[in-house]
Amino acid sequence: LDRVRKAEQVIQMKQAELTALLAEESESEHLAEAAVRRWNARYRSIPKALSSHEVVGYLNDLTPSGFENFDVSYDRTTTLPDYSYHTFKVSGRGYFSSLYRFIWDIENGRAFYRLRDLQLDHIDLIKRERNSDRERMQVMVSFTLTVEAYFGGVEGMSADGTQLASASEGLLGEPQPP
Repeated sequence: LDRVRKAEQVIQMKQAELTALLAEESESEHLAEAAVRRWNARYRSIPKALSSHEVVGYLNDLTPSGFENFDVSYDRTTTLPDYSYHTFKVSGRGYFSSLYRFIWDIENGRAFYRLRDLQLDHIDLIKRERNSDRERMQVMVSFTLTVEAYFGGVEGMSADGTQLASASEGLLGEPQPP
């Protein structure tokens, strides 16, 4: 009986160690992803061509959760001698933390996007944390902004795709998608 109890204790200790290692692995993955985002943001990429549906897809990819609605409408395309850009009007409602993450991703991503005319209204919502008596405030915001997506820059304006790939390979050993 003592041997079985000791074996059970050893198994419980190994299980606790495994749980701690899994949590550490998850945290390390998040830190690595953040490092890759910061590294990739060092260079801006301006594609030769960019369609409006690609821009809408990119914006939707950045907003998978945390928004009640996220409406994107095409406004116009402006063509200048050295570059062009699409302009979109965006409006919606979501958690402030989700909007903050969206803006951070736009400003620090490799694609060359510009945000203008951000306007916010906010409503404070109070939610109870699960398995707790504490209350945690979540701020829900309604917002409007303008997004400009740049493309068609003159030679040398954009970081070279091979340069971007080699920088990513050196960081984690495998190329990251643009």
